[in-house]
Amino acid sequence: MSGSSNTNGTPTLGLGAKGLAVQEVQLRLQQLRYGVSPTSVYDDATAEAVRQFQRDSSLTPTGSVDTATWRKLELQTVAPLPQGQTINAAVSRPN
Repeated sequence: MSGSSNTNGTPTLGLGAKGLAVQEVQLRLQQLRYGVSPTSVYDDATAEAVRQFQRDSSLTPTGSVDTATWRKLELQTVAPLPQGQTINAAVSRPN
């Protein structure tokens, strides 16, 4: 299960979801020091970290990543690089 999509195209994620979107949430939560590891599986530890982030962000603590949670995560973090990429590989320089 990878989650369903919101009207703005971001997936709604909850327990059992798997994939890159889950990994992105985990990496963003890790940046914010919520103690979650990027496993690409939305497990109990991820749900609890999301709930704590939601409480700290004045959102309803559901433990699921909805549109409002995505927005707050995106505002407070930088987008993680694709797995295996470094900053130098991700930066495009004109010739």
